[in-house]
Amino acid sequence: MGLPMTAGIPADDDVLAPGAARVRALLCAENFLVAFGVGAFLTLPLAIKSRGLDEIFFGQVFAAGAIGALLCAGTSSWLLRRFGLAAVAPWGSGTFCAGSVVLAACMARPDTGPGWYLGSVLQGMGWGLFLTQGPICLSTIVSAKRRAYHLMIYGAFNTLGIGLAPLASRWALDVARWHFIDLFVVGSAASGLACIASVLAAWRNPAYRHATPPADGAGRRPALRAVLGLPSVWFLAMVFLCACVYTSMMNFQTTLAAARHIDYAVFYGAYMLAVVAARFGLSGPLSKLPPSTTVPAFAVLMAAALVLLCAASASVVAYALGALALGIAYGLLYPTIQAQAAGYAPAALRSQALIAFSLSYLFARYLFPYAGARIIAIGGYDALLGTLVVVAVVNTAIAFAFYRIGPGRTTATA
Repeated sequence: MGLPMTAGIPADDDVLAPGAARVRALLCAENFLVAFGVGAFLTLPLAIKSRGLDEIFFGQVFAAGAIGALLCAGTSSWLLRRFGLAAVAPWGSGTFCAGSVVLAACMARPDTGPGWYLGSVLQGMGWGLFLTQGPICLSTIVSAKRRAYHLMIYGAFNTLGIGLAPLASRWALDVARWHFIDLFVVGSAASGLACIASVLAAWRNPAYRHATPPADGAGRRPALRAVLGLPSVWFLAMVFLCACVYTSMMNFQTTLAAARHIDYAVFYGAYMLAVVAARFGLSGPLSKLPPSTTVPAFAVLMAAALVLLCAASASVVAYALGALALGIAYGLLYPTIQAQAAGYAPAALRSQALIAFSLSYLFARYLFPYAGARIIAIGGYDALLGTLVVVAVVNTAIAFAFYRIGPGRTTATA
């Protein structure tokens, strides 16, 4: 079965919405800029440790972001019905910018007061809105036939921003002798520019109205229950586990590298190059293969990458190869399962399926680092990596089960 069509979305890439190329460019620019802002704050664990605090305090602060992220992502349907996509889309990067400014201000103060948690909540609100609205914005101007390909390209700009920011941060801290607060100011400015790009993309864009849920549609809870009854739920579980791996490797990489006396720039550089190269170079050919082949293969590669990263302290080659493999695996797996989650949902529930997908991701992204911090406190970074290997193996088992004995055995989506 092919991907169901969304009302208002053209049937092929030769007939796109008016001004689609300009909107896609602006959406990719927004994605890069807000991701660069996120990447600048990947040094937050180091900044917190420089003040004599530990990973558990970081985990608590980061987990506070779940409040905002889940609140905003969970109310996305209502926001779309009430205000429309053109109004709501820029709020994500704008709110993330506000949270970044608050955290930058906290770095200028000696205390550990509520400002840290407020900044994290605001960042979470912004990221939750951005993550749910971004794919919906893109879906209004691309065809269902090529949705997975466009999501991969769109996601490449996200990875480029998140990957470049830590490399720039390393240079700024070690060579230019910047302070952490300087990095956070730059991250705040980047997300502010992302908001401007989003406003320009929404300006006089008639295609955005197609993503607005009907005014008389079901409420969020009935719609969510309907999504949980679809085969898409398998991919909600997969993205949750993928996000556990991703958030741990991104947020604890700077402190992990410091503990093992290795250069975290190797990881971020190799990871970024792998994701960008995979999405730009491999997404086209691989999109022609059946997901029943690619999804399990990407999941296996992710597990193998984590095994390599377990040997990072013994060999910088293993560290680089593990980062490359993880970048290829996650970089291709995430947009593929995102497209599958949308593809197994009927047109009337597609926006809700994408929102549920984002919610599953956000649960893991914001809450798992606290669990990871507890694991580190008890067993160190070896225990964290071992846990992530188990998570990746479970994810692989789900992928094989879906296509071998589950709904994917008799149904194929593009």
